[in-house]
Amino acid sequence: MEWGSVLEAGIRNGRGDGSGVVWATSPDTGQLDPHDLPVAADILAMQTSCPDDCWFRFWEGLGFNDIDVDGPRMALPERHHVLFHGAVADAVTRFQGFAPSIWWPADRAWFVATDVDLMSTYVGSTTECASLLRDSGELEAIETSADRTTWWDSDTINPLPPEPI
Repeated sequence: MEWGSVLEAGIRNGRGDGSGVVWATSPDTGQLDPHDLPVAADILAMQTSCPDDCWFRFWEGLGFNDIDVDGPRMALPERHHVLFHGAVADAVTRFQGFAPSIWWPADRAWFVATDVDLMSTYVGSTTECASLLRDSGELEAIETSADRTTWWDSDTINPLPPEPI
């Protein structure tokens, strides 16, 4: 389900106007929820052989101050990232108020990605690790596959909202 379609379903059923009347807040966009981050980091730290050897990428478009311009950087299409190194536990330490966009341990046991424009975080991992995240009871987590998308029109349950401009 996509948030826009959930709001549209409410609007079509006479429940609100999509401006927060039904729900107090919408899901965070571009950030893993601050309450979920330590839970995920604790589980993920146990699922790597090198919990003290992790890489973190932050999208530079977030508007950081005082970043070493000669420091390591990584580029993805349309997104340049500042790269930091630390322990998995450091994921909970926000950098200038932001959680990492992408993070992974050196052994590549798993990979976490939260796009700055989306309300979802994806974890690529072993089935065992994914099951621990899903079954933790503290995270809103579901299994997914490569054929699922997060586009505005990917909700197959609720009515589609108007096409974004």
